[in-house]
Amino acid sequence: MKQLPKITKEDVRRELVAFSQVYGMPKHITDADKLTAFVETWHGLFSSKYAEDFAKACQYALRHSSFFPTPGDVTKALEQVTPDTRGLYVEPEEECT
Repeated sequence: MKQLPKITKEDVRRELVAFSQVYGMPKHITDADKLTAFVETWHGLFSSKYAEDFAKACQYALRHSSFFPTPGDVTKALEQVTPDTRGLYVEPEEECT
C-alpha cells in the first residue's frame, strides 16, 4: 500500500496564499515574519494530515466560505472530503486451522 505524503509548510503556504487571493490577507499578517509564523501555526495544526486531503479540504472551504477560512473551517472541510477509512489499516485476522 502506497503511503501518501504528509503536509509540508509549502503546502500550507500555497493554500493560505490562495485564500488571500480571494479574501485578502488577514489584517494581522503585515510582514514576512508574521506570514511565516502564520504558516507555521497552520502547519502545526494540520501536520498529521495528508497533503492531498488538506488541499481538497482547503478547496472545499474556499468554495463554501464567505470569509477567510479558519483552521476550524478547514477541519470541518476535512471531514467532508476525507474517506472514512483513510489512514486506517486493520491487520487481517489469522485463519484458524
